[in-house]
Amino acid sequence: MAALMVCLSSNVFPQFSFYGNTSYGFNKNPLGNFEKKSDQLRQSYLEMNYLKDFQSSSLSLSYISGLMLFNQLKDRNFYEHNVFAKYNLRLTEKKLPKEEPARQTPLQTKDTLENEDASKANASETESSETEVAENEAAETETAEEEDASPESVMEDSSATYLSFIAQAGARYDKDAFKEFDSFGTGLTVSYKTRPGDMFCLRITNSGGLRNYTYISELSNLTDQLLLQLSNKYNGSYQYGVTLSGGIKYYTQSVYDTTKFESKRSFNQKSQGKGKLGSKITVPSSKQILLEPQADGTTQFTAGIFFNKNWESQTTLKTSFLYRYNPKTLTRYLAQYANTSMLSEDIYNDFFSYKGFEAKLSAGQPLPWKMQISAEYNFQQKNFEAPALNLEGVQISNKKRKDLYNSFDVFLSKNFTFFEGLDIDLMLGTGLQRNQSNDSYNDFSSYNLTGTIGIGF
Repeated sequence: MAALMVCLSSNVFPQFSFYGNTSYGFNKNPLGNFEKKSDQLRQSYLEMNYLKDFQSSSLSLSYISGLMLFNQLKDRNFYEHNVFAKYNLRLTEKKLPKEEPARQTPLQTKDTLENEDASKANASETESSETEVAENEAAETETAEEEDASPESVMEDSSATYLSFIAQAGARYDKDAFKEFDSFGTGLTVSYKTRPGDMFCLRITNSGGLRNYTYISELSNLTDQLLLQLSNKYNGSYQYGVTLSGGIKYYTQSVYDTTKFESKRSFNQKSQGKGKLGSKITVPSSKQILLEPQADGTTQFTAGIFFNKNWESQTTLKTSFLYRYNPKTLTRYLAQYANTSMLSEDIYNDFFSYKGFEAKLSAGQPLPWKMQISAEYNFQQKNFEAPALNLEGVQISNKKRKDLYNSFDVFLSKNFTFFEGLDIDLMLGTGLQRNQSNDSYNDFSSYNLTGTIGIGF
């Protein structure tokens, strides 16, 4: 791939772009659970984009794929890929800014992924960051499924009126040991951006999607989310605004397989020994716990504010605050099931599953020798309607599950431009994660170290 990108000329193929990288690192708890099984991870990532500008519109096509390889936990290896098509139509006579599909981030483990606004579209949940919608519609689409609705937004030219359509499809493939994660999804996002006055910019976005699980049809679902974002006209220095959204998640199957799942842990007596009476022990069932299987869906409303600031020194600061409210809170998810990708977040728990407050703070600072350092802090309060369980799967004193998630990540990067159109990226990253939970399986901490090299053309 590197040889191909070097040989091709950007003057000959100006509408095509390619980016690929490979990462290697260590994660203390890549599965994000109480076991804290550490492992070395290798990740590969490939992105191909096509962009075509017309007189009053533009069309972009993207293909994104990634491979996650574990060293010790080899059964957790998986591959996922996504395709995007975006059509952007200018409805006013303002100049259409040339738009280049956003470079995505490599696949990472659950903990790291939760801290990045990765454009990993995960076509089903509607969790398209409320802030990503303004920030990067191509990546944010993810069927609006996955990046949750965090209200941050990229500072963009807001002088014109646009209508955008984004179609997306994606799939994930795992080894047989974890084939439950195998799934595919499709989604469509329609976004309208206009200026109701000289001072403000309004964006209305509706995102819908379907996610189908090949081996757990009980979790297959339809989602839809409507987002309203009102921000000031970007003046090149700062941007602020508010976001409101409402969404629904509906499960396509109303019954579940009782031979494979149970809603609460059951126990069976097992004979052991050949004495006079024969001793018996009680052992937990081997069935998987499917919480709230009777739920047919859930709804959620969010409200958030954000503020972004750019300085002439190229220092950047972004802050966002969001609250999730669930008038109907019943939702299904598999309890005590290790997760490794945002693509299948709803198999375990997704943003529709809980309510609570969230905050995000990120900053970037240029350094000498054309290096860049960036840091990000995330806080999430997750109040579930599902019960809190001990490690045997038994409910703890009628308590509902409550999580407090904190993470902090730092990245040091440098870009080398060998000639016009060919760039090499080097990055070192580290992060800390802590999830405090009254659900024993989900009470964990972790840290990670990662090195990445990428090439773009």
